[in-house]
Amino acid sequence: MLRFIVVAVLVCAVHGRRIATSQSGCSVVSDQVNRLLEASNGDFKKNSLPVYTEGISQYINLSWDGTSLPFHVFLNTSKGEMRSLATLHLSSNATKCTDGNHISFEGVFQFDTLELYFSESASSYALPLHEMKSSGTFTYYVKPTVNIIIDKTRDDCHLRSFSIGSTDSVDYKFQPASQSWIEGQMLAYLLQETLRGADTTPLLVYVQEASKDFVESYFTKAWCASLNPSNY
Repeated sequence: MLRFIVVAVLVCAVHGRRIATSQSGCSVVSDQVNRLLEASNGDFKKNSLPVYTEGISQYINLSWDGTSLPFHVFLNTSKGEMRSLATLHLSSNATKCTDGNHISFEGVFQFDTLELYFSESASSYALPLHEMKSSGTFTYYVKPTVNIIIDKTRDDCHLRSFSIGSTDSVDYKFQPASQSWIEGQMLAYLLQETLRGADTTPLLVYVQEASKDFVESYFTKAWCASLNPSNY
């Protein structure tokens, strides 16, 4: 099970060189890509297949107003479900470059706000004479920009590089099953505020894996299928 370490650091970088549109054999293909995105997003919606991720089982160090506290909460969840994947759209111009038998595509894309939803989550906080527990649902929200490079040769077409660039609209929501202020609401509030001020990398790993699989299974296939063999 992937460790959920709030203070972990992930460096997401685009692999491969940036394509210049002024380069010989290169052209902007944004209109074509927009049509393919509409079709591939629609295909995903028609299939209506849920996308699951691993669950979380980790101690989380608490903080208050940016200051770390000498306490921690244990968080355990069921497997997660990634929602709103079929919202992929271009963030800037997409470029296609042709060099003999090789066709390279590059573009910067963005999803609308994605939701990583855990239908079952349990947290506990040990006090000297009492263990405070809470259960309910947990949702991670993020709006990522993704960098995509696809390579096509005479015999193969595949996603060469996929990475997350910037992230916006990051948030967390715990919905406790208990209406008790101490057992439910207070613990949920502590966790939410701690995560809002912490590094988002661990949960972003789940998002990257699920969104890459989506791009590979839908948009990459649509792009590869759109290339006419006469082009190379």
